[in-house]
Amino acid sequence: MRAAAFFVAYWITTLFFAIFCLLLAALPGKRPLGWGLWLYGSTQVAALRYLAGVRIDVRGQENIPDEPCVFGAKHQSWGGMASSCWRRSSISASWLGTICTNSRSSDRS
Repeated sequence: MRAAAFFVAYWITTLFFAIFCLLLAALPGKRPLGWGLWLYGSTQVAALRYLAGVRIDVRGQENIPDEPCVFGAKHQSWGGMASSCWRRSSISASWLGTICTNSRSSDRS
């Protein structure tokens, strides 16, 4: 029953945030869209916790480098395709913008 509740909440929030983030993408700058994607991720984590009873425990944060980096999950899942870009103090939800910005800046050097 908990899995079914999470499944329904997942799809409802995903559809809502797809439209919401599409509107935010029209605003200038990366911050509005980054905030919308962060809010989507936070909503999914809350749904996992309160509907499905899943707790997320992050260990080894001291091993995360200071410079931006990409973490990829070693499993096959259509939902796990998006990796997060991490900084020591915060997680940047606009991972695609970060990757594109970093790849463009490295092409110039």
